[in-house]
Amino acid sequence: MKEVLKVKDILSHCEESAKKCRILADKAIENVGHGESEESAIGACAFFMQEQRMYRQIIPDIIKELAESEDKE
Repeated sequence: MKEVLKVKDILSHCEESAKKCRILADKAIENVGHGESEESAIGACAFFMQEQRMYRQIIPDIIKELAESEDKE
C-alpha cells in the first residue's frame, strides 16, 4: 500500500527536530565545568547547530522545491 506524506507534516517534523537540536546545543554549553571540557562542548555545540540549520533550512528548502516541481507537472 502506498503511503502519502504531507509536506506540512514533514516540515513540522523538521521544525521539531531543529528545536531539539537547539536545546542540545545549549545543554552542551551549559555542561562546561560540569564534567565536559570547553573543547568538547564547542564541538558538540557546533555539531548540533549544523543539525539545527539542516532541519530548519536545508531539508525544508529541498522539500518545498520538490513539492513545487511536482505541482508543476
